[in-house]
Amino acid sequence: MTLMKHCISSSSQVDQLRVSETMPGWKYNTTFPVDVVYTWVNGSDTDHRDTLARLRAELSRLNLLTAARARNIKYQRFADNGGLRYSLRSLEKYANWIRHVFIVTNGQVPNWLDLRNPRVTVVTHKEIFDNIDYLPTFSSTAIEHNLHKIAGLSEKFIYLNDDIFFGLHTSLDDFYTEEKGTKIYQGELTPLKCSATCSIQMIRNDVCDWACNFDHCVWDGGDCDVTAERSRPKDTDDAHSDHDISIFYTNAVFNKAFGYKQRRYNLHAPLFIEKSINLRMLNRFPTEIKQTCRQAVRNPFDLQIGFSYMNFLMEAHNHSRYETFVNHEAITFVAITSDVRKTREEFLSLKSLKR
Repeated sequence: MTLMKHCISSSSQVDQLRVSETMPGWKYNTTFPVDVVYTWVNGSDTDHRDTLARLRAELSRLNLLTAARARNIKYQRFADNGGLRYSLRSLEKYANWIRHVFIVTNGQVPNWLDLRNPRVTVVTHKEIFDNIDYLPTFSSTAIEHNLHKIAGLSEKFIYLNDDIFFGLHTSLDDFYTEEKGTKIYQGELTPLKCSATCSIQMIRNDVCDWACNFDHCVWDGGDCDVTAERSRPKDTDDAHSDHDISIFYTNAVFNKAFGYKQRRYNLHAPLFIEKSINLRMLNRFPTEIKQTCRQAVRNPFDLQIGFSYMNFLMEAHNHSRYETFVNHEAITFVAITSDVRKTREEFLSLKSLKR
């Protein structure tokens, strides 16, 4: 699939965009404005690499550099493969009902980005973090929990990673309808155990379960207050990532708040967020959110934004409307992964969808 580049070539076109933004319905019949937020980093930047190297050395000195954490801060993880440029092109081609695009960075600006475009704004981490002592951060989860603070951001917005592309014409109805509310795209069921002897019911139950008091089980969700034990990470297995463990932890947090159930992963897909609902979630879990935002790298105790927002929407009895789709195939966006064959198959599958 070739994603065509869209250029604004004249001042009259720019004026048309500005006028259209002020009109109800804007380009395609949307009754309210919807913005898009991306997070982006250029890992090839010398300053970025130097800061990352200092962080790695400090974690190693403190004996906190688990195998999973070392993988989380590899230079390759922050590499810019040019995905943002093509994601933006696909957005303009297939979802040009979007009002405005915000790109959140650590202060970097893509050298190809035309900042004269009135529909694109670059936002720095310092503009959205209340406590700048938490910066710099290499934790995408910490950044994501602050996106709602972007000045001028619409009440309802879509959060995108730069490895997500739109492959067919997409409408607001793919994310939200006035009749049924937010569309939630879910994946497989989350695991019920983190080890052979530790089940999720044992995590965050206010009882220290020694069978769960190690890194792969999030140190029993904090129930065992044994700092010395936590300072000696046992993780030597790359198969366990801090992201996966934090999903398990977030699930345990929600079990304690809303009752035990087996929840589903959220798909790696665009996330439709309402700021008012997101704020209620932040107020419900202030300790967990603060703990997440202060981390310099991904952490097992992170409250995962996509997973937590999706389940809060469904379980918090906040009168929100939603409909769920499990492993839904008829969607018009795909995520690019390191698996070239899988990515090619996903792109080819778009051809069979009718719009």
